[in-house]
Amino acid sequence: MAAALLGGFVLWIQLLLAIGLRLASVAESFLTVESNAWALAETVLVADTVAVVGMVAFAAAYVRVRGLSVTLGLPDRSELWAVAAAVAVPAASVAAVYGLAHATGTTLSSLTGTFVAEDVSLVVPATLMALQLLLGLPAYVLVTHVLVQRTLRAAAGPSVAIGVTTLVVGLAGPTELVTTTVTLQTAVVALLLPVSVALPVYASHSFDVDWLPWLCALPLALFGIGLVTSWLADVDGVAGAAFGLAQIGIVGLAAYSYEETGSLLPPALAYASFVVATEAMVLFFEAGVRP
Repeated sequence: MAAALLGGFVLWIQLLLAIGLRLASVAESFLTVESNAWALAETVLVADTVAVVGMVAFAAAYVRVRGLSVTLGLPDRSELWAVAAAVAVPAASVAAVYGLAHATGTTLSSLTGTFVAEDVSLVVPATLMALQLLLGLPAYVLVTHVLVQRTLRAAAGPSVAIGVTTLVVGLAGPTELVTTTVTLQTAVVALLLPVSVALPVYASHSFDVDWLPWLCALPLALFGIGLVTSWLADVDGVAGAAFGLAQIGIVGLAAYSYEETGSLLPPALAYASFVVATEAMVLFFEAGVRP
């Protein structure tokens, strides 16, 4: 059930994006825009709005059926450290990666694959970043913490939920959960993750055989090894490794703070802080630098 849920959600996102882009192309014929940049912004806005509404509806139905409590409110005063850390740590990590990148002869632009023209108006990148957050923020929170982390916690407890969520989402890249193209690999990962976690848990609870849970944990171990191997193959030098580790650390911080506070606000702030800090660094310090 969990496997079907996660795989279905990933495919649901891709279907929503396809529908949104089709509606955007229809709307474009009725709209008059002054530039290609604003035409792109309007297209993305329509597509993202459709995707976000559909994702929220899916997650709301899941939460209601499972009887889960999902909170976006401010944590208790004793847990405000999570809010502060969620804002400060991602921004500081991006600044550290920027410094390391320039010290090693590369740029943050090359690590992120982004380019900002030297004479561009601030309105354009700010608008595009807002559109990126419109889709990326709810997709990250819903996939990572509502579906993946909550499902893993139900199957194997908080520690496993934090660790596996950090490993899987961090190595995949928290800002790359949603793309405009359907990838079979994404759907397969979403299906295999909960299955590989559930196997050893089911074996330990259902059979009185000491070695069976370890045997059933092999798929999860292979799954993790595959993710790590793929991540290492894509690492581009010391700065690239630091950027990847920063993403993993942000997911770990978000997952831990969610377990501690029960609020989705710290994970949402951590994602937003990372995206805003990255885009701001490129915009203000690397404008005109091609990746």
